[in-house]
Amino acid sequence: MRSTIVLGCALALAAVVAVPVNADVVYEQQFTQGQVAGPQCIAWQAFQAALVPQAYTKLTVSGSNDPTGKVCDDPNAVQQIAAALNTNGTLAITCNGINWRIGACGPSRELSAAGTTCLCSNPAHILRPCLTNFNWGGIAGPTCNAPTQTMKVVFETGSRTTCFYKTKKFKQKKCVDSGCPTKRVDECLVDSELPCEDVGQCSKKINLSSGCANPEEKGRCKHILARCDCK
Repeated sequence: MRSTIVLGCALALAAVVAVPVNADVVYEQQFTQGQVAGPQCIAWQAFQAALVPQAYTKLTVSGSNDPTGKVCDDPNAVQQIAAALNTNGTLAITCNGINWRIGACGPSRELSAAGTTCLCSNPAHILRPCLTNFNWGGIAGPTCNAPTQTMKVVFETGSRTTCFYKTKKFKQKKCVDSGCPTKRVDECLVDSELPCEDVGQCSKKINLSSGCANPEEKGRCKHILARCDCK
């Protein structure tokens, strides 16, 4: 089961944005015609910060004027778009026949599905909430002095698959009082959090050999894990 991070106007940039593994990241805000998007800009910058590297698989830009929206479902392209937003980068990429652009427009980044940046494209799907005037973008219509509407951006992650391991060798030498810092695991239960598509992509083994749990006790623990599944 995947989780979702929704970025609203109450988020403070001073707070560290912690994103759980395999979490969808969502930006959704109401914009009012003729008003500068102050709180919406704060939420946008928090949204950018939340786009840490993950296995993003789908991007949707939609809103009250177009609930279906524009979609990119090429994971490679989606991850490049997320990275450009997260790092305040610049990007031009085509996905699902749409010319996606990330670029500077005002003090933050613009997300455009119109093949342009910082222009009053119409009709278009564009978000630039941090532009310090009324031209914060729009969905499926004008993007300068646009009518009141809700705009939404969703970065989805696919199912999380990681490498799992179990004990192949375990030997304790001395360490009588404190034991070893790791324990033998005879079932396929050790989640390494290393991403995979099949078990062949997992490292064949992981060496957890170490000293005793109490470093003052002179001894050695030999613990080697072998790959067993990708799930």
